[in-house]
Amino acid sequence: MLRELVPLAYSWHSMGRWVLLALALIAIVRCGWVWAHNGTHGRLDRVVLTGFAGAMTVQGGLGLVILFGFGTLGAGFPLTSIVHGITTCIAIIISFQFLRWNDASSVVQARNSLFSIGGALICAVIGMSLLPEGLARMVNG
Repeated sequence: MLRELVPLAYSWHSMGRWVLLALALIAIVRCGWVWAHNGTHGRLDRVVLTGFAGAMTVQGGLGLVILFGFGTLGAGFPLTSIVHGITTCIAIIISFQFLRWNDASSVVQARNSLFSIGGALICAVIGMSLLPEGLARMVNG
């Protein structure tokens, strides 16, 4: 069963980065608009930010399944994958930081959420660059 589960998790993990990127772009545009135009930070923003943080968490979970799955199947636990996992955990923590500003004004919520998304994406790019294929993995799948 593990031999079938790990490749499935790997393909979902590969597709999940595009979902994550799409949610990040929507959140960046929306939070940037609210920040620039003194708009209202509302339910749509909360849904998109929660979706982004949730997708980041799913990516981390799938990564753990892949790491431990390949490890138990005999591929071992390469240091690059472990460090990639650590940076992903940091990105997950950063992606949930938007929750800290619930009582702030809409503009402050939008600005800080924008920084939270940016920080999580920077950690994700750093984490991907640590893998053997590096950032070429984004293009090659």
